[in-house]
Amino acid sequence: MIQLSQLRHAYPERTLYIDRQHGHPEYTFLHFFTSMKLTYNGRNIVTEPHSVIIFRPGTPQHFESDMPMVHDWIHFHGDLKPFLQNTNLKLDTLYYPSQTNFITELTRELETEFYNARANRDTLIQLKFQELLIKLDRTVSGESEPVFSTEITENFRRLRGEMFVSLQEKWPVERMAAKVGFSKSRFYNIYKSIYGVTPTADLIEARINSAKNMLLFTGKKIEDISYLLGYENTTHFIRQFKKWTGCSPAVYRKKQQS
Repeated sequence: MIQLSQLRHAYPERTLYIDRQHGHPEYTFLHFFTSMKLTYNGRNIVTEPHSVIIFRPGTPQHFESDMPMVHDWIHFHGDLKPFLQNTNLKLDTLYYPSQTNFITELTRELETEFYNARANRDTLIQLKFQELLIKLDRTVSGESEPVFSTEITENFRRLRGEMFVSLQEKWPVERMAAKVGFSKSRFYNIYKSIYGVTPTADLIEARINSAKNMLLFTGKKIEDISYLLGYENTTHFIRQFKKWTGCSPAVYRKKQQS
């Protein structure tokens, strides 16, 4: 368990000069939005923007900026080992995450929880801090999630909702892509990045799940279910259902009812 002592998100400074020759008594998490002059591994370096480092207690710290700068910072103490054991993150190590928006957002959420005595505050702090380290580990390991604008994600959400309530309609990828204003290939890549599955596979799974519900909770014939879900013929529906579930619709209905 860790205990926060001080923290700020997107904290502005006109200039900054920190020279802790004997380090800080607590862990220090730093995310610099701008370049910083930093003593690192015995060398004076100028970092690239959006560098991140977690200093262990007692590690000498020297960083400065003679220009206006912004940073996220957290001082904390406690047992950090359980938070790091499933990551490849190392202390006193400079990182350049491919994405950093989540750092500021999670630091903001931690700050809000820390300075407001609300129910389950400590539990949320532990979870959000763990999330911060896991996402940091992903980004520095090259496993970051693509970031899309709110408009794009909302358009894709609406499209997906329209598809799922109109399963009887034909939904070729070209039609899906046109709905959100992207080329077929660009649409395909964005959809898979957001939902973790191809648009075609997502649509098939939605149809199969709908078929399962109708098989279990209605007395509809398999031919009718096939038609209601947009299949051109029952044979195609049965073949696809069996591929996804391992059994035919008739066998699935019989097994579940028994």
